[in-house]
Amino acid sequence: MFDISQPISYEQRLPDKVAKLRFPTDEEFIKRQQSRKLNIRNLGNGESETVAADGAEEVDMALFNAIRLGDDAGDEFDEFEAAEAIQQITSAVVIDLDDSHPEGIAVKLEVPGGEVTHIVKVPSRKQLAIYRQSRARVRDGRFNLMRMVLNLEADLKIYKEIAVSAEGYEGEVPVFHAAPVAQAVDIHIQSLNGPRREAF
Repeated sequence: MFDISQPISYEQRLPDKVAKLRFPTDEEFIKRQQSRKLNIRNLGNGESETVAADGAEEVDMALFNAIRLGDDAGDEFDEFEAAEAIQQITSAVVIDLDDSHPEGIAVKLEVPGGEVTHIVKVPSRKQLAIYRQSRARVRDGRFNLMRMVLNLEADLKIYKEIAVSAEGYEGEVPVFHAAPVAQAVDIHIQSLNGPRREAF
């Protein structure tokens, strides 16, 4: 069972280090994502490259220090190790999506400690339109460079609107699990729509 209220003993290997952490709150993780800007560079021929903008590791270092438990006198972590720790403990990978579930769509995630399953209703087109308009802000820059800021509040909002149940949890579903569910549902629905080949 995934329990966001339980402390974590995070272990890094080579070099071996240990830190006692708690999971970030929704507010902390949303702020982290808003502070970690992404650079998208147009490479031509329909290809692009997305990388974190300068300063992303410092943002994660600040969050790491905030969620490190006060009684932990463990090892020192630098900003790159802290960023890796944040990435590991908030990891949530979609491993299955089933749109034939009687209540809507079932999305299975692989998360630290095991697997969890979310049952959600099929969102309306209005809900999806609002979600797509608000989940990211993109600004054009110089030299074929765009800067994007993710707004996980949009992911959390639509998730709460369509959520039916969540299996494998003790307590609340964190935003870093809700977001990949919302994104997977949106991508799946987009993939199913469009003109049929036989129409041409």
